[in-house]
Amino acid sequence: MQAMKRKPDAIVRLAEWPDFLALVDLAEAATALHPHLKFSKKRALNTFSRYMNEANPTIWVAESRGAIVGALAGDIGTYLVADGHFTVVELFYVQPEKRGTRAASLLIREFVEWSDNLKASEIAIATDTGQRSAQFARFIRRFGFAPAGTSMRRRA
Repeated sequence: MQAMKRKPDAIVRLAEWPDFLALVDLAEAATALHPHLKFSKKRALNTFSRYMNEANPTIWVAESRGAIVGALAGDIGTYLVADGHFTVVELFYVQPEKRGTRAASLLIREFVEWSDNLKASEIAIATDTGQRSAQFARFIRRFGFAPAGTSMRRRA
């Protein structure tokens, strides 16, 4: 008797037009973690439209049982005074009830693979919510990331 294969709890793929409303909801939830920011649906829709038309940023979604449960938006940057380019995570969010599943890991793996294929000099990711920073640092180290200085913020 053959063992039954278990369906993956999440898949990651590039975002598509039908995902836009779910992406807006995720972006609003991610923005809510930053009390000093005011979510702009118009800006979010403009960003998603730019992705569909220019692929920069590039947006991936994590899907579980037909529902979008997470997203990662990555961007390509160039150095001001050096050759080469880098990639940076601009938005990374997984619904709270899906944290601890494979959704976050799959999103990061896909982003790292994309960055490697682009031959990026370096890949940048940060957590700036001030919530669960140590836990995030442990998680992201599994993918080869290491601390790189100190991030500071001054709010106007």
